[in-house]
Amino acid sequence: MYITARDEDDKVVVNLVQASELMGLFVPVEAWLKLILPAIEDGPHYGHLIVLTGFIEGAPQQHIRPHLKEISTLLADKTFCQSRKVKYQRELTKCIKVIMKKCNNDDQEIGKDIFVIAITLIALKDKENDTIIDYTLLDDLYKCLGLNSSYELWHKYTKNVLDVVNKDPKMWTINTAERCMFDVVLLKSGKFNEKY
Repeated sequence: MYITARDEDDKVVVNLVQASELMGLFVPVEAWLKLILPAIEDGPHYGHLIVLTGFIEGAPQQHIRPHLKEISTLLADKTFCQSRKVKYQRELTKCIKVIMKKCNNDDQEIGKDIFVIAITLIALKDKENDTIIDYTLLDDLYKCLGLNSSYELWHKYTKNVLDVVNKDPKMWTINTAERCMFDVVLLKSGKFNEKY
């Protein structure tokens, strides 16, 4: 499935996505998670994310919700979310959007991971992904978590991003992922400070 997900023919990929959604619907979450998450840990590529997104999309919310924290924690690890590859970024964006669809107001811990992933994607996005990856990801996140505004989201989770980027800042270069993420936090937090 992972190889087929990278096929050049769009029709093949569309059929694979439909198949993975059906499998997500009928196969117990515990069964497919045991196969997909270790594959992602071994060396992620966008084919893994296409399949994972399909399974999450197809899984009934009551069955997938207990496992969303495990998935989001894995994807929030810098090994998996700090990619600069165009297709990988697109598929990671689709994956977190599907995770957000399966969340509700009680999933604040998942929100922390999704916030870190979204900031990372915004900070490192390739120019080809300008129309796909932007701050609307954060608008979607605060709404799915039942927060009142983007400000509340930033107030709640900025510390988590700062914890991620506070790893050896003396070694940063202009292109270091952590430095790019810090720039996003500085630029965006300034807009919120103007209100207060």
